[in-house]
Order: sequence, then C-alpha cells, then structure tokens
Amino acid sequence: MRFAIVIFILFSYLHINAQNRELIGKDFISLFLEKKEFQRALTYLNETAKTKINEIELKSSTESLENRLGKFSSFIAVNFENNSYYFYVAFEKNKLDIKLKFDSSNQIVSFQLLPHKSFDNSKNDFIIPNGNYPIIGTLQKPTLVNKNILTIFIHGSGPNDRDETIQENKPFKDIANGFFENGISSYRFDKKSLTYPTYFNNTNMDIDNEVCNDIYLIVDFFRNDSTFKDYKIFLVGHSLGGMLLPRIADSLKTKINGIIMLAAPAFKFEDVILSQYNYLFELKPNIELKNEIVKLNKNISYLHSSQFNLNSLSDSLPLKMPAIYWQSIIEYDQVLVAKRIKVPALIVQAERDYQVEIKNYIIWKKALKSKKNYSFKSYKNLNHMFLEGKGKSIPSEYLKKLNVPKYFIDDLSNWLLYNN
Repeated sequence: MRFAIVIFILFSYLHINAQNRELIGKDFISLFLEKKEFQRALTYLNETAKTKINEIELKSSTESLENRLGKFSSFIAVNFENNSYYFYVAFEKNKLDIKLKFDSSNQIVSFQLLPHKSFDNSKNDFIIPNGNYPIIGTLQKPTLVNKNILTIFIHGSGPNDRDETIQENKPFKDIANGFFENGISSYRFDKKSLTYPTYFNNTNMDIDNEVCNDIYLIVDFFRNDSTFKDYKIFLVGHSLGGMLLPRIADSLKTKINGIIMLAAPAFKFEDVILSQYNYLFELKPNIELKNEIVKLNKNISYLHSSQFNLNSLSDSLPLKMPAIYWQSIIEYDQVLVAKRIKVPALIVQAERDYQVEIKNYIIWKKALKSKKNYSFKSYKNLNHMFLEGKGKSIPSEYLKKLNVPKYFIDDLSNWLLYNN
C-alpha cells in the first residue's frame, strides 16, 4: 500500500510540475513576444541563462521576428519530448516552435526558435467502457488554446478505422489534427464492425447497432465527464455517418450543440449505391461490372417489392446485407427527419464526389431552404474524401497520398467557433 501511495504522489507531482511549466512557458513567451515586457521576461530565466542574453538582445530578437513573420498572433499547442517543451505559436505570416528547457526549480535554462515539428498527439488509445465491446479511439484535447468544443467523428459505411483510412489517406486524422491546431477537441474511434466483426449477425445488423447506438453512448460518456462539463458537443458525420446524423440528432436533442454532415446522401441508400456502380461503368465499361449492375437492379427491385420481409435471404438483397439492415434503411427518411432538427447544422458537399453525387446536396438545400439553423457549403475541387483533384473523380486518385486541405478544415473550424 505504501508503495502505491508513493507512486500516486510521484505521478501527481509530475503532472502538476508539467502544468506549471506549461503556464510558465506561456507567460514567458507572452511577455517577450506579445507584451514586450523584456525585463519581466528575463526573470523567468535561471542565472546561467541570464548570462547569455540581456534585455537589449531580447528586444532585438523580437523586432527581428516581427520583421520576418509579423506580429505574434496566438498559442496553438504545447508538446513535450526529451525533457523539452515545444510551444507551437502563430505569427501573422507563419508558425513555429519555441523550445524551452527548465531546471528543477522550474526556471528556464534555454529557449530556441525552431521550424514547427509535427508531434503525434494520438499515440494513446482513449477507451470508453461498453461492456464486452469497449469503444477504442483517439481523444485530442488542445492544452493551451482550448475553445471548449468537442467534436465526435462518425464514419461512412463499412468497417472503418478511427482515421477513416483509405489507402494512404486518413481524412478523419487530417481534420482532427486541424481542429487541434484551431483549439478544438475531437474524439474519433474504430468502428465496431472493424474492432468486433463477430458481434454482428443477421438478427442485429441494423443502422442503430452499426452506428447510432455507439454515438449515443459516446455522447453520454462525455456529457457525464467533469472534464467536458462546460464543452459544447458537435457531431461530424461522413457519408453514411452524415446520412444518419439527423436520426442521431433527433434522438439526442439538447445533449448536442450542432452537427456537420459531410457528403451525406439525401437519396435512398440503395439508389446511391446504384449510382456509384453506373458512374464506374461509364468510366470504364466492362462485362463484369455490367453483370453486377443487372444483379444490383434486381436486388433493389426485390427490396422494394411486397416479397421483402425480415426473413428474406441476404443473397437476394443489395450488397448481401441482411434483411434487418435493409429494413432499418428503408424505414428511415433522412430528409424528413432533418426538418425536425433544431440545433445548428452544416451540410458540406464535394463537387467532384462520385460516391455521393452533388444531386444529393441539391436535394438537401431544396428541402431545408426555409430552416434557418442550416448552412450549406460546397467545394469545387474536392472528392468524396475531401481531397483535391481535377476533372472527373476516379477511384485510382485515392491511391495517391494527399491531405485534406487546410482551407476546408479552417472553414469547418470557423463554423464551429461561430456556433460555440
């Protein structure tokens, strides 16, 4: 027991010490870059460091920085590595790291201005209890500039990981990292169909078990966590996740503060799938794909017929998904439910998207034009994963390593901040 107490005290000391150093570092940087109180800034240095720089030199350094980078703008984040603290800061024209080292008395031993170094802010899993099926994900919470906004990401169809990885691209990770730099927290997680594929069977594989129930659980978890007591919670859903957001928001009501629907289908899900097949056939006609389209049309006709019931075989249904799944899909009218949503909502569309074509976006705008809580934004050069390209979007462009553009992430961030 004594050993455990010692460990706890040591951990608490280290945690408090780290917090103190972050505050001290922030004060020091603010004094010499923002407030121009150079004499006070020097009081944060230890005696050895004071012999290497004086007030005049500190002032000269600040003036030189402003000439090159513009005035100091804001703190973005603080990272820790090899006993050094890296304060990521923004100027009018650029961003950089200020590396600080401390002695045992929390006085600054040295400081350097360096090009920004990327840190992995998502090394440790953040696990949300859920019986035998815990939700495993990544929580990114800014340390210095924190806007008290938490975003929760909701994937598209299929067994997606927390980054919504497709080939070398990780759009959810890109957006979450961008949010982090803008002072916005995020939680993204590995989908249950990826982590626990044996959980699903022909009797429980519906849209609630695949997607919605986990989101309800995650929102309740953070709503009951004292750390996030004063946070506003926004849901960010992509593709199928965006399509289900009205359903989720309608159930959660005042537990959330807004939704962002990215490439959300407005048409029936089966029709969106058929549209994808037809697009690919137009790009590259071949007999195999033609046969698939014939079969898919047959499956969709059966789904809409009086013969369809919960005992229908998967082989007779689109994508061979079980009857209970398709029953939950056809009973859900996302456009109708969206009209009931009262929280702020942003609907976003990539104009080069062939998986969820822009005609879906047009339906959303037409149906919700009288709803003052809805905003709309489309992007000419982006595809379904919100990656840039030119001309007609083709599947092979996903093979190229790209990043979600900063302007797109900043637009989402600005909307979140406006509605905070």
